[in-house]
Amino acid sequence: VNLFYDNSKKFETTSAGISVTGTGTFTTADNTDTLTLTSTDADATSGPVLKLFRNSSSPADSDDVGKILFTAENSASEAIDYGTIRGDLLDVTDGTEDGVIKVETIVAGTNREMIRLGNGEGVIVNEDGIDLDFRVEGDTNSHLLFVNAVNANNPGGSIGFNSTNSDGNFFEVNNSKGGVYCANIINSENDASATLNGIRV
Repeated sequence: VNLFYDNSKKFETTSAGISVTGTGTFTTADNTDTLTLTSTDADATSGPVLKLFRNSSSPADSDDVGKILFTAENSASEAIDYGTIRGDLLDVTDGTEDGVIKVETIVAGTNREMIRLGNGEGVIVNEDGIDLDFRVEGDTNSHLLFVNAVNANNPGGSIGFNSTNSDGNFFEVNNSKGGVYCANIINSENDASATLNGIRV
């Protein structure tokens, strides 16, 4: 079965499913699932699969592959992309391909890159270099690791372990448990019998 618009084929049924040419919009008036991909395969491999395929005849380094946009209106009824997940081609050379995934959000009206993941880049947080703090929670501690990008008492930033480091010390460790060291820095060799030289605080 083929469907045409203005003598141009837009929809085709095949033995494997359907083929659609052009864009599509799915609209619902409530919060039900707007699009569902279902796989009934019972094996252990991945499924269902959502693929974003950039089928370019001339792929080049630094090309964008595709992106997922999280869009909503602001107070002026303007459509704003509040969050973006984007893929980039870092290296398209056959056999040495590198890719990058970027996670972006809007901050004070400007799109900012929060996290970058890629073999050629490693893992980068805050590539745009804005005043963005980094915090890791423990099971009972909200600031197990806290990197303050710009501390009020230290414009160069500060690092706190088990501490908000509000005083602005460049490096601060707060040990709330007795009987253990606040910091134990060990300099050792592979030989387990070697003398350990380091610092204990």
